[in-house]
Amino acid sequence: MHKRKFTTLAFYSLALVLLLGLGLGLHQYYVYKVTREMHETTVDRNLSLMHMRADGYLERLALDAEFIAQSPILRMYLENPSAETLAGAQDALRTLALLRPSLDQLRYIDQQGMERIRVNHRGGPPQLATELQNKSDRDYVQRGLALTAGGGYFSAIDLNIEDGQIERPFRPMLRSVAKVMVNGSPAGMVVLNANADELEKRLRTVLPTAVAQPVVLNSSGGWIMGGGEKDWLFSAKPDAPDALLSTQEPALWEKIQASSSGQFEYRGECHYYAWYQFKRQQWQAPRWLVAQRSAGQACGHLTASAVKTWATQLVVMSTFTVPLLVLWLLSRWNARELRRGLRETNAQLELITSEADVALLMVDHQCRVCWINPESERLLGWKTDELVGANLHERTHMRNGEDLHSGSCPTLQALQTGQRYRNDRDRVLAKSGEILNVSMRVSPFGEGEARKAIVTIADVGDAVNREQRLTRLATTDPLTGALNRRSIMERLQDMVEHQKMPPCVLMGDIDFFKKVNDTYGHAAGDEVLKTFTNTIRQLLRKGDFLGRLGGEEFVVALENTELPNAQTMAERLRLAIANSQTPNDGGIPIAITASFGLALYSRDESVDAWLARADAALYRAKQSGRNRVEIA
Repeated sequence: MHKRKFTTLAFYSLALVLLLGLGLGLHQYYVYKVTREMHETTVDRNLSLMHMRADGYLERLALDAEFIAQSPILRMYLENPSAETLAGAQDALRTLALLRPSLDQLRYIDQQGMERIRVNHRGGPPQLATELQNKSDRDYVQRGLALTAGGGYFSAIDLNIEDGQIERPFRPMLRSVAKVMVNGSPAGMVVLNANADELEKRLRTVLPTAVAQPVVLNSSGGWIMGGGEKDWLFSAKPDAPDALLSTQEPALWEKIQASSSGQFEYRGECHYYAWYQFKRQQWQAPRWLVAQRSAGQACGHLTASAVKTWATQLVVMSTFTVPLLVLWLLSRWNARELRRGLRETNAQLELITSEADVALLMVDHQCRVCWINPESERLLGWKTDELVGANLHERTHMRNGEDLHSGSCPTLQALQTGQRYRNDRDRVLAKSGEILNVSMRVSPFGEGEARKAIVTIADVGDAVNREQRLTRLATTDPLTGALNRRSIMERLQDMVEHQKMPPCVLMGDIDFFKKVNDTYGHAAGDEVLKTFTNTIRQLLRKGDFLGRLGGEEFVVALENTELPNAQTMAERLRLAIANSQTPNDGGIPIAITASFGLALYSRDESVDAWLARADAALYRAKQSGRNRVEIA
């Protein structure tokens, strides 16, 4: 009897242990699965954020380098080297240095590899270097010289070298190189030396905890960040045995290079990685391994932790008489932790979008707005409840039924094709009716009707206005607002190449202008020049233009005009000038006359020869008594 009870008790005890083990195992597997998914989601988010931080940092460096390389001020210096144009180019680099504290050096290097302008920026106001160096032997210069028009290049991050020696304390540098072209010919490069510590700071803000730490290696396996004493060893002591992970662990490094993302274990710690390379049209950039290191944790720590938890729970549940209560309490605690973790993750994502300094919107497959961040409300003017559910294309890309851009809508096209869209110079319509100059990116995700897209909009209005202001200063005469000599020649060349009917050109000169200056002063002379240009400008047609060659000499170009009609226009201009008066603070208004030389363009004639014929006709008008029009 006792033996039978013992057998029954043993049977039920064993059955209870088996049932508890199975139940606990299923429960722990669920917890492990959710924990692993959360862990993978967090790692993917962190790696994506580090890539975004790197993208933002490198994008700004690339735009800064291209801005200086394509600057009209630098082009003016290269086309017409002088102390004045050199000073303008130097001021442009100094201004950028003031706006970008992380830039260590800003340089223009010519086609021979010689520094022509260098601005040093270390711990104080930017300083113009007087001792310039030949950098033709440096790798980044040689690669910059090989760039084509519109091209750019980011050097590998390395330690700064001055006079052939590594600078101490270490100064890690990243160089942004943009090609400089003048009139279609290579003219050197703009090189911006950026302190790589700024990039390191940006990456560390993504992983501020002691457990998850950022790691960066170059494409050769050299430690840039997160390697402790091995950081920069590949540059300072390249022969050291642990300078490169690729030489220290060749099999491991080969496995890492074979996959764009994954995980590997090094010295008992798990590293989750994703290869990163900056993408921009015509730009070359090095490849970096960006990783998150789990300090003190192996790659299988979640599995080991789950198995250990299951064994412990089974022992406890088998030993004590209240296993179901313990299991119930444990389940509630685990569920509560999971929900809190999900809330924290959602709160972090919401904080990132709300604090972003760009407008972020999500649209569905029909381009209807799903949500927007606060910056979208500020930039576009619509409140969330006004924009959510509305068609983004109809609200921001159409005005009075017409598209603001030619061709199909890029947002709609990205949703249809699933291809990412990017335009640094786009236009959108705000609620106020104002058309904003913006940089736009559309990143679609999902398939079919589940496809959505994240639309990123950044205001670049200030940059566009600055470019337009610089262009205006580079193409017009500052006193009269007429086109300057270089712009005149470009417009005339374009006119003779593209017009069906030969155009006409008038060379005009104010009669006895020196006498005006001698009698009334140069200030009055300037006012006479303004009156002259304003009088002519009022009579010109759309397509005609006025330019100032210098002094009191002007050019008027008449498009699609036969010679008799051009002569009539010339007489109208001459009479209008003769009837004009310039107010004079000294008393009687100043009256002037002008002489003109008219020339019809002859086929296969150069612009210089054309202007020379008009100038000769002007000379005859002067010799024939002035205040008249002569035809070449």
